[in-house]
Amino acid sequence: MKMPGEDVKMVSGSASKDTEIYKLKSALKASEERIEALLTERDQAISALSATQNSFPFKLGAVLTYPLRLIRSRDARLLGSKVEPPAPRNKHAGVPTREYRSWVEAGCPNNAKQRRRSKPTMPDNSEDPFLQPPSSTLADPSSHEFYKQNGFAVFRGLYDPQYCKAAAAKFKKDLVTGDYLADPHTTLNVAEAYTPSREILFDQQVLEVMRKCIGDDIKFLQWSTYQLNHMSFPWHRDAAYRSFGKGHDWDESVNPYLVAKIIVYLECSDFALGVHAGSHGMDVDRKAIPADRKEHHEIKLHHRSAPADLKGTPCLAHASAGDAIVFDQRLIHCGRLLDDKDDSFTRLISSDKSFVSFIFGADNPHSYRYYSYFAKERDFGIAPMGDELVAQLKSAGLYLSIGQENYFDAHPEQREHLWLPERETD
Repeated sequence: MKMPGEDVKMVSGSASKDTEIYKLKSALKASEERIEALLTERDQAISALSATQNSFPFKLGAVLTYPLRLIRSRDARLLGSKVEPPAPRNKHAGVPTREYRSWVEAGCPNNAKQRRRSKPTMPDNSEDPFLQPPSSTLADPSSHEFYKQNGFAVFRGLYDPQYCKAAAAKFKKDLVTGDYLADPHTTLNVAEAYTPSREILFDQQVLEVMRKCIGDDIKFLQWSTYQLNHMSFPWHRDAAYRSFGKGHDWDESVNPYLVAKIIVYLECSDFALGVHAGSHGMDVDRKAIPADRKEHHEIKLHHRSAPADLKGTPCLAHASAGDAIVFDQRLIHCGRLLDDKDDSFTRLISSDKSFVSFIFGADNPHSYRYYSYFAKERDFGIAPMGDELVAQLKSAGLYLSIGQENYFDAHPEQREHLWLPERETD
């Protein structure tokens, strides 16, 4: 039997407990905010110190006072190292809305604060045979020989990360209006739709890379995209004729197939382009490609070479901001998000990934068919290139000789075996 006033005491005790919990949580939050502020102040101090050490007055003063410091201490030495500024922080960890709740319930793994406060785990490279310079051009992932045999090539640091950071922000600000976390964004025909993208399209670095892979005779085939958090996980080909041996892409008796895509990564981490080496010239059962990451050869960011016998092997070409990957449009490929904690794949996007891509090809019927397939035969609603872009292409020698005509109108019989979404058997 309860005594009078007992319920009141119990409620009062519960309220007091809630108050204490609230105070503790408030104190904890204040402590976290103070720690964050101290980390920011530390970073700013390091940046200021770095700027000071790199300034002309500091260097001049160091030279003038050097004899005095030698007199004061026989052991004095000029320090050869300098303080590096802190790496830019990832202010946005892009997690798809459809997975946001499970991400929060899991304790927000891989968020920016946890990464910044934990020491990075460096890879064990002591027994990695691919750190040394390539012994032959066939083992060099950026060589013409490597591209010709394997159907892809990897180019590190084509652009400075700071340039990529600024470009990524500009593309996102100008082109993305929807919730790209829930619905990844794609801008088609970006070379026509968004003039700033032409800075990359006409960049001599990009053109030199394409010429290295497919030869001096290169033309722009109009197909170009900007994509943000877009992932194509299934293995697939991009060519006009996607079934091996069926259609004109596979007939090189008269003209070589020299149609290739270049992807320039603006934002990228924990990602690799999956490529099945040699599949641009051989039949591959996509369903039989191993799903286990351990059964792929990985060309990592720090690798300088690759095996010379990759043909027939599923590979992971790692990429980061500023890198570029070129691949034959017949090559079987896919996107892969990497989870290095357990050496596996994941589908959780932990940070934004964006890139621009452009298609180039030799001025021959393979390119005419590719251009006409995407611009005319597929239902993408792509507008013709305007006079300004056409004039720029002509001036740079990149304009296709058939102009913007549909090659299949003059050769309707060659429509057989074209891959169309409503006809997936070919």
